[in-house]
Amino acid sequence: MKRFIPVGLITIFILSALVIVSPTTTNGQGAGLVSSVLNRMEKNRQSLKTLRAGISMEKYNSQLHDSDRYHGVLLYMPGAGRDASVRIEWSSPQHEILYTRGMPTQIATKLVESSK
Repeated sequence: MKRFIPVGLITIFILSALVIVSPTTTNGQGAGLVSSVLNRMEKNRQSLKTLRAGISMEKYNSQLHDSDRYHGVLLYMPGAGRDASVRIEWSSPQHEILYTRGMPTQIATKLVESSK
């Protein structure tokens, strides 16, 4: 009888753990949820005046086993309709790119050369 009590407790513990941890089925997202999220994103885009964010990028050349790192600031200003202007100011290496109506324009290049 003493052997059945610990075995019974272990069995109850394992079964209760399986019931608690058992995966539940989830239903797919409805089209109404997706459209409501898209509507909220569009309303936020319309009320947006400007946006400023930090940006970093790393380019890796697998042939040379070398990587180039870029750091800077991204500035966003919405235009008329769905047009927008985006300006990327790279601080390392230092140059600036302006995107207007989807066309990139490099507006300034500042290269610092080290003399040895």
